[in-house]
Amino acid sequence: MKVILLAIACLVGLGGGLSARAQAPLEWLERMERAENSVSLEGVRVTRFFLPVPLPAIEERILRAGLRYRVEYLRPAARQGELLIDDGLRRFHYLPRLRQVQTLPSEQPLALRRRRELLARLRRGELLLETKGTDIVAGRKAVVLEAATRRGQPWRRW
Repeated sequence: MKVILLAIACLVGLGGGLSARAQAPLEWLERMERAENSVSLEGVRVTRFFLPVPLPAIEERILRAGLRYRVEYLRPAARQGELLIDDGLRRFHYLPRLRQVQTLPSEQPLALRRRRELLARLRRGELLLETKGTDIVAGRKAVVLEAATRRGQPWRRW
């Protein structure tokens, strides 16, 4: 499955009269990185995959506080009741049909390392970042950033 990342939405508040142009794109990304450890949110995420044929949507209720999060699967029926809990060290995956809890290493350290590698690539000029204005994401004002390679091609992640 191809996942193309053309824009990064920084879920940081734009309070105090700040505009998208008030900070350089890299500064917005650094601000997002700092906020990642303290952001709290709650909501429902719906993910749709369009492979050769569309697959049923996956609906999840997400609660997040800093590095800790909880994901409860609401749809499709085959995954209803599944639960993921990550405390920053371990990830617990409850499978109700098997009445089993799988304990795995947390994905948080890997995600943190990937974000830091992205920042390092941006600082070295391997990727270019441009502010594309603001938008509302998950009910909050967000700054939209577009990433591209040095040759101007959209940055793709597979």
